[in-house]
Amino acid sequence: MNDGVTNHKQLFISLAIGAAVVIGVGIIAVRSCEPSDGALLGSGDGSGVDPEFAIGTGDGVAGEDLVAASDVVDIEEGEPAVPAWQAPDLSLPPVDFDSPLDLSAAELDPERGALVIHRDDGMLIVLTIDPALQEHLEQTVHRYEEPAEAVVAVEPSTGRILAWVGDHSDVSPVDDPAASAYPFAASVFKVVTATALLESGEVNPELVHCVPPSHRTVELEDLSDNSERDSRCVNMTAAMAGSVNAYFARQADRQLPDGSLALWLDRFQFNREFPVPLHVEPSPAEVPEDRLESARMAAGFRHSHLSPLHAALILATIANHGEMMRPAIISEIVDSNGETVYRQTPEVWRVVMEPETAERLVGILSQTTVSGTARRYFDDREGWPESLQVAGKTGTLSNRGIEETSDDPYLVFTWFAGFAPIEAPTISVGAVVYNPERWYIKGSYLAAEAILEHHRNHSP
Repeated sequence: MNDGVTNHKQLFISLAIGAAVVIGVGIIAVRSCEPSDGALLGSGDGSGVDPEFAIGTGDGVAGEDLVAASDVVDIEEGEPAVPAWQAPDLSLPPVDFDSPLDLSAAELDPERGALVIHRDDGMLIVLTIDPALQEHLEQTVHRYEEPAEAVVAVEPSTGRILAWVGDHSDVSPVDDPAASAYPFAASVFKVVTATALLESGEVNPELVHCVPPSHRTVELEDLSDNSERDSRCVNMTAAMAGSVNAYFARQADRQLPDGSLALWLDRFQFNREFPVPLHVEPSPAEVPEDRLESARMAAGFRHSHLSPLHAALILATIANHGEMMRPAIISEIVDSNGETVYRQTPEVWRVVMEPETAERLVGILSQTTVSGTARRYFDDREGWPESLQVAGKTGTLSNRGIEETSDDPYLVFTWFAGFAPIEAPTISVGAVVYNPERWYIKGSYLAAEAILEHHRNHSP
């Protein structure tokens, strides 16, 4: 690297100068509502069919988790102490987060084969975004009319953001779903719980436990053994693949002492700003003091929210042997004289878990797309490449409880967060769709499109 290349702190001092602020890359437009290319038209008939497995239902009642929108919590400031090796000193660069990059101003530079932003001061910002992947995902979200859709993809080993796509309609509760942490984390939070359980050393993931079969909720009685009710017998892999709420609630209740789950919120970077020149909302989460609510949180009910970027980074951490890389949207900056004044260098943002834990989680998460809640979007999808194995986790959550009424539009947040290929991951995706009672696509469909398109463009 030549003398003209500055470090990232010097870079962002120069980036702080400027004004234009426009969030997001999607332009709201009239879109086709015709289902095609594997999309599914759902209906909210209240039939009690699990929407993760149902074909053509979007009732959101018998899914993985049901949550009231009123359960959004305010997060108090505070950072649990962690050993220094788990928290490298990577202070946020001096970015003016009130003036994020205007991604809608990005255009393709054919010579560089990259998306770039031309600044008024003559600087050329070269983005990390993959132009072909970005275009494909923009076309995908514009094709289907949903209240809101978003998908963010990152490269696990570098933190480079490969895609940043979001779109919304007039009934969306947010203006920028790609940057928003409005949706509940849902059962994606089971990944955090599984990590905590494995690192506790108190849980054998191969050991089979029998729990109640219900998907609807977790009650206090579900935390105690009952041979008459405990008819679903699973190990951690099967529990993750099937998103078995009672398994994770009961294991967390027994094996995670008070305060330990809060430590894992800190390690996974909940309640923190993201060090990128984009206005990404922190993902709020707080462990309840109540025993039952704490167990419910561990199973993915309530008390945690997630942005697509954060979801992608959590799964990228597992793909990257337990290290969460500092996310990056800028590849390089070229000044008005054509000199490169900044070039992105991968940095570890947080060592989250031991490499051995990450390796075990790869195996545990691999069955979600083979025999679990996302199988028909991946392994069962016609034409899916046999060599393209995906690890990940689904999540399904309504914005209100079973008996709750509200004037707000009924929505179900459907998630998929995962990475591929399993043997050497090159992409990690966080995708969420805000589904109404009648829906066209889910988050798993968006994620599958991202992974498949990336595979088409980059496989040998």
